[in-house]
Amino acid sequence: MGRLGQAVSLVVLAGLGTLGVHAAIAAGRALVVGEPWARAAAVVAQQPLALGLAQLFGFGFAFALGLRWMDQQVEVRSVPRSVVLLAIAAGLGLHFPLAELSNLAQMALGAEPSPLTARFLQPASILDGAVILLAVVVIAPITEELLFRGLLVPELHRTYGRTVAVLGTALLFGLVHGHAPAVLAATFAGVVLALLRLRVGALLPCVLVHAASNALPFLLPAALVTIPGVNTLGAAHVPLPWLLGGSALTVAAMFGLLRATPEETL
Repeated sequence: MGRLGQAVSLVVLAGLGTLGVHAAIAAGRALVVGEPWARAAAVVAQQPLALGLAQLFGFGFAFALGLRWMDQQVEVRSVPRSVVLLAIAAGLGLHFPLAELSNLAQMALGAEPSPLTARFLQPASILDGAVILLAVVVIAPITEELLFRGLLVPELHRTYGRTVAVLGTALLFGLVHGHAPAVLAATFAGVVLALLRLRVGALLPCVLVHAASNALPFLLPAALVTIPGVNTLGAAHVPLPWLLGGSALTVAAMFGLLRATPEETL
């Protein structure tokens, strides 16, 4: 099996592992509560803690297996404080164009928002919000970046070159998100993150960009400022000032990242 086939297999295993843990948690709930497995599975699918634990196991297993298959080590080294701040700024700004891409896809497909979206945007309690932050802003960015930008991008770059490494991992990253409207936005994000990884050489900025982008709706909740298409339910175009401002912030921060870090060859 070539490296590209291994990459596809690892992403499939990550998804299957995640679904497997979901199924196991649902089976446990069905036994304890005494309800049909299908009902238990529907409830578990909307539990942020279950989502985080399932992804931690599924992606962690795929990452560990990939290290063995590809005989590679992934180093997460520290970066200067200026790089940390620039990566966070880039991620915050990136959320706006990503939200617009997702909204456009949702409108074109006539799709409903993911059932988890309402839970993420409207946590039931402080504890619920903390668990959501753990799953979406900590576990998801770390596990996904370790697998995609930590392991797959450098390996595919060495084997096939930049184009396959960037487009191949971006497409896999988009598809693994499952929900159709999210695929386009995740694929675009995958291109940005892969290019950043190849140019900077360090993985931590990618994790920070990813985490900051996921955190934006929590940092700007609708109770503080309503931004259609960003922190509200339903598909709506992101207001142009927010879209342009976020995009400009991302471009400026990315430019700053490139200037603040020496170009490295993976």
